[in-house]
Amino acid sequence: MMREQVSISVPGILKYSHFVSDTGELLFRERINFYADDLLQHFLQDMQIIMYELFANAFYHSKSDSITVEFELEDEWVNVTIKTNNVGFGVKPFDSDTAMYPPYPKAVIDTGVVVYKDHQNQVICNVEGPFRVSFENKRHPMQRINVEDLPEHYGMNLITKFSHQSFYYRDETGTDCFVVKRRIR
Repeated sequence: MMREQVSISVPGILKYSHFVSDTGELLFRERINFYADDLLQHFLQDMQIIMYELFANAFYHSKSDSITVEFELEDEWVNVTIKTNNVGFGVKPFDSDTAMYPPYPKAVIDTGVVVYKDHQNQVICNVEGPFRVSFENKRHPMQRINVEDLPEHYGMNLITKFSHQSFYYRDETGTDCFVVKRRIR
């Protein structure tokens, strides 16, 4: 069973997103074997989108001085965890201007909050506890929406489309962890 973890910490500056993405690509090329080059290229394209959106969200929303990225490779999965220290993940309902930050209010625990919606997709943020949420992308074809009103969580739409699982939690030390899981094959 293959299991390997690589961790890097960079300043919380957006230009480091390319460094993080390049690091991930080098790791994936070196450690993951694909049966065909087109499968590798497809995987790398998806991961490049995921990595940029994760890092951009960490930069824009966490206001953290540093960002740690952990890559964990398993037999069939790649797990990417972005760690920050500051405000936590703000759950901002699609139809609201106000975000909720951890600890999330009891009234929203065990509920799903729509954080993104367009003419085909919506992203549901499932509030699982005071310091934990998970995300799912649901397809809603033919839904009418004014594209000029697209909310800020477009990146969450991309992350949930190109990954198999994504969630956020605040650990016992107060570190905010955003995790994305993607099948290798």
